[in-house]
Amino acid sequence: MKQKRMYILVLAFAVLMFALGGCEPAPEKPTDSTAQTLPAKPTVVDADKAPTSPAVPETPVTPEEEQNVLKPEIADLAFAKETKPPFSQEDVQALVEKQIYLPEKLAMPTDRTPYKYGQHDLNNDGVAELFVLIQDQYFCGSGGCTAYLFSADGKKLSRFTVSEPPVFVSEKQTKGWKDLIITSRGVQHVMQHDGKKYPLNPSVQPKISRDEFVEKARTAAKQQEIYVQDGHNLRLKSTEELPLLSPYEDIMFVFDHYGDPTVAYSIDVRIENGKAVVLPDTTFE
Repeated sequence: MKQKRMYILVLAFAVLMFALGGCEPAPEKPTDSTAQTLPAKPTVVDADKAPTSPAVPETPVTPEEEQNVLKPEIADLAFAKETKPPFSQEDVQALVEKQIYLPEKLAMPTDRTPYKYGQHDLNNDGVAELFVLIQDQYFCGSGGCTAYLFSADGKKLSRFTVSEPPVFVSEKQTKGWKDLIITSRGVQHVMQHDGKKYPLNPSVQPKISRDEFVEKARTAAKQQEIYVQDGHNLRLKSTEELPLLSPYEDIMFVFDHYGDPTVAYSIDVRIENGKAVVLPDTTFE
């Protein structure tokens, strides 16, 4: 009986030890210190399914603001290509009254326009200056009339005495300013800038003549087909027809045509390096 009980105890202990041995954790694999760790694969995100940031509401832009968002280099380039006259006809009238007539305590005539004006960029800054020739008895004498040059912001830059039309602007420059050719007592004079302003009195400045330019230009104009075919009476445009500050190197002609006797034709010729170049687009007036 005792042997039977001992057998049962031994058998139970064996079963218990077998059960405990099956629950032991598996031994860890030895770590290879020479092995390299591979980088994790990057996560690929489908752009169509990727989360997006919340939309930021756009601020409306006015047309004025839109004009100001140009890059400086683009804006400068666009402005340099085309010089825009800064003064309208109304601007000129207001400037003449304020800067010329009022300081003299004079009333500007209202029944006529007592001045002629022209605009040109004289110092190559992309902005046109304003030249005003007063044609009023208070500002005129036997030798001519008084003229003024204004900056784009209305500042008086120079004053000229004994001046009359025509008034030209030359491509030649002095101290960064284009030379003016102003007529005084029927003679044209070269006005050179001194770095601060133009001379006051044209009549004492060096004389100049366009006669050689005119003859070269006339020869070239007469060779144009439109003139050869029934053109006649080629002549320079009158002083009144020429705008102030016209290019000195451009010779402007008008002529008649037997085919259109009621129409005045126009041909402009430019003198470049001593040669006559007919400008395109003959006009009809």
